[in-house]
Amino acid sequence: MWRVAYCSFFCALLAVTCAVANDTVDWSQLGPAYTLLYTAENWTSTGGTYSGQVGITNSYYLQQNMERLDQGNGWAGNFSPGEALIWNQGGYQNTNIDFGIAFNSLTYGGGAQIQADYFGPFTATLTAYDGFGNVIATVAMNGVSNSNNDGSAIYIGFHSSSQNVSFLNFNVVDAYGGDSMAIGTMTIYDTAAAPEPSTMMLLGSGLLGGLAIAKRRLGV
Repeated sequence: MWRVAYCSFFCALLAVTCAVANDTVDWSQLGPAYTLLYTAENWTSTGGTYSGQVGITNSYYLQQNMERLDQGNGWAGNFSPGEALIWNQGGYQNTNIDFGIAFNSLTYGGGAQIQADYFGPFTATLTAYDGFGNVIATVAMNGVSNSNNDGSAIYIGFHSSSQNVSFLNFNVVDAYGGDSMAIGTMTIYDTAAAPEPSTMMLLGSGLLGGLAIAKRRLGV
């Protein structure tokens, strides 16, 4: 019993929650499958805590539409059956038609499952920005695009130790140099990333005692 009480006290003292509660963004709020979307579309998180915009970034072709699709209804990929998706409708080689997610309030980051349009290997990159447009972190992951319809699409995310994330940029490069992709339900992290074990030890040994720029990326 005293161990449970001590753990609770220790977590509270460090402002770290033992169980991380996250919010999500369900893209079905933007309309049924095959709905055309434009930069920038407004979204609200499932829990109602967060809101923001989604659109196309880093491209000369900013007028290019996005589209709402579902796994199994417009998208034959490897998300979970029925998963609500947004698709950047593809692009030309090396045009970098990315998805940008702007937040109306600072978060601890987020992420989503992602899949390249063309089957085969691809590289996904997620870049997180603060409210002043500075890069906080860049995460890259390799994935394989296929039609397994089994929820195996890779998840790429960034979890910050500070509430400083204002904008997330999703990019893929497939085996042909293309950038066509879809992303699934987005997770938004509600709490700080847990400190590394070495940091926890230090804390236990005596150390206990700009959003406007992000929106301009989407033309808001």
